[in-house]
This record gives sequence, structure tokens and C-alpha cells, in this order.
Amino acid sequence: MSLEWRVIGGGIHGVHIAARLLGDANVSPERLRIVDPNLRWHPRVFVSGPLAELELGPVSRNIAGARRAGDRIVNAIRSNLAAGA
Repeated sequence: MSLEWRVIGGGIHGVHIAARLLGDANVSPERLRIVDPNLRWHPRVFVSGPLAELELGPVSRNIAGARRAGDRIVNAIRSNLAAGA
């Protein structure tokens, strides 16, 4: 099975996973996407649910996690709008 991209969370866990993928699994950096603390995967793409688990914890897969993800995403979008981005 070949995956187009591998999406991982940020923080210390994400850094460790990224280092292992780049070193041991020979994954090229172009195929690696890291989710930031605002749940941003790409400048205009945000994630929630299982893709946000390393940022939100195990709660990310349920209703409470959806609420937390929504709060982070809305705050990120508001800060971008306030900054004129």
C-alpha cells in the first residue's frame, strides 16, 4: 500500500514521529505533512478527528474533540483575518 502523504500531529510526539519516518522509513520530506497547534495542515486546510489526535489527545475522536477542534480552527481563522492574511 502506497500512501500519497503521511499526516502527523505537531508537538514533541510529532517531531519524534517525523524524525523516525524521515530516517528509518525513508519517507521523503515532500510527502510529510505536520499538523500545527491550530490544527492547520496546509495554509488553507484544517483537520479534526483522528488527524488531530496528537494535538487534542484521545478526545479528538468524539463530540468533545469536535468542539475543541472547532474552537481552535475558528480562533486561527479569526487571528488570520485580524492580521489581514
